[in-house]
Amino acid sequence: MWDFGYHARGLTPPATGFRFEITGPSGAVWTFDPLGSEQRVTGPAEGFCLLVTRRRHHADLKVTAVGSEAEHWLEIAQAYRGSAGPGRRPGQFAAS
Repeated sequence: MWDFGYHARGLTPPATGFRFEITGPSGAVWTFDPLGSEQRVTGPAEGFCLLVTRRRHHADLKVTAVGSEAEHWLEIAQAYRGSAGPGRRPGQFAAS
């Protein structure tokens, strides 16, 4: 899923591994990929799901990125293959 946003835009995913630290509804932190990566995405699971399904713009979510590649990924994240479409604008919905 990490690379779908790149492919939908004709971009090559970076070789750098990202670390994902997603907080589930129970408060447990779900971690994926390399510990200590300079590229990191963190936030609540609900916000992450809204982001990758392109239901909300990342500026309206508590999902954050550390590192320039991770910050760029927030702009193009999507959990499905196919056209990216226009996406959401910042402020289009109430922050969550």
